[in-house]
Amino acid sequence: MKKRYAGGIGVILVLGFIMGQLWRIPGLGTHSDEAGDVATENSETNNEDDSSTDYSQVSVSSDLRNSVSTLPASETAPVSPFVTVAIQADKYRLTDPEEPQGGEVISLEEVVELVKKASGSDNGIRLRVLFYKNAQEGAVADLHAAMASANIPREDIQEISDFVD
Repeated sequence: MKKRYAGGIGVILVLGFIMGQLWRIPGLGTHSDEAGDVATENSETNNEDDSSTDYSQVSVSSDLRNSVSTLPASETAPVSPFVTVAIQADKYRLTDPEEPQGGEVISLEEVVELVKKASGSDNGIRLRVLFYKNAQEGAVADLHAAMASANIPREDIQEISDFVD
């Protein structure tokens, strides 16, 4: 009798595991292959766009605030649609999203002025905030208060949850 119950429970567990692998039921964990499919589809569509893009007039500058364009006067260099700031202790570091360890320490007023000038990404993001492990909550609160007083809505601010190494 006990063997029947143990065998029945074992069969139910095995069937449950197999069904969980075949059908993606919400709430039973993450399924990385679905996210991978989406990423693959996006990268395939992006590859089509990249082949027709002309990169001959792209310039790179290490100075983030006073970049000098090498483009002719008739063309203007594209401005980043959003500002990326890393909060380190109680300081604000204007940084590049690709290299967050670099950048320049700027004042809160300068952050507000730069965000006011930013056009915003496709999603409406005008300020991206990165955090060092020693970021102080007071600096974050001051930043949010300054943005609110400058009439920049909270929806225009994106806070990245991972720390900058």
